[in-house]
Amino acid sequence: MWSRAALAVLDEHLPGHGLAFAELRQGLQADFPWHHPEVAHPELNEPSAWWAYMEPMFAHAFAHLGVAPAQALRLAGFIRAKVVDPAGYEAFAEAGPTLERLRAAGWRHAILSNHVPELPQIVAGLGWTRYFDAVHSSALTGFEKPHAEAFRIAMAAAREAGHPARWMVGDNPVADAQGARSVGLEVVLIGGSPHSAYDWAPDLPAVADLILARG
Repeated sequence: MWSRAALAVLDEHLPGHGLAFAELRQGLQADFPWHHPEVAHPELNEPSAWWAYMEPMFAHAFAHLGVAPAQALRLAGFIRAKVVDPAGYEAFAEAGPTLERLRAAGWRHAILSNHVPELPQIVAGLGWTRYFDAVHSSALTGFEKPHAEAFRIAMAAAREAGHPARWMVGDNPVADAQGARSVGLEVVLIGGSPHSAYDWAPDLPAVADLILARG
């Protein structure tokens, strides 16, 4: 997501920059919040504060790749608009039918993601609000997965809504699976290769099959 946004900014504002996607991806390996999930950041739990913290990191990454420092700082200011634009996201074709199938069986859904403050607006812009009872972004909660508190916040909201959380579905054995298991949630890892420590499904319909089979 970040590399794609950075490349779009460069293409638009610095044509002929000569940087490739792989170079940008490597350059964006700075100390972003999700690289240190053990550190809470409640002081950033407001969009302007979060982006004010992030933009110098993007500027540093651009400068490290050879962009002039003043230009790098200016370009960093354009990242936000690219990342929060719902047009930059695409849902898996089977996601909607899978969520509807589970909802018809009585399940409710929430998003828990290491993401930007505007994640709820992105979900709404994609027309996906109808599928989810809640959207929890680390930028607003102050805790990055796999920090246990990230999951506890989502679980508390689910309990308050009358639908206690039971499952975490994700693709990351550490951020998703380890964090969820640490607070007692059942886990389904999706895609990639089967994992010996967790339930696994090759795709979203198979996730529904597994959850419905467990009751």
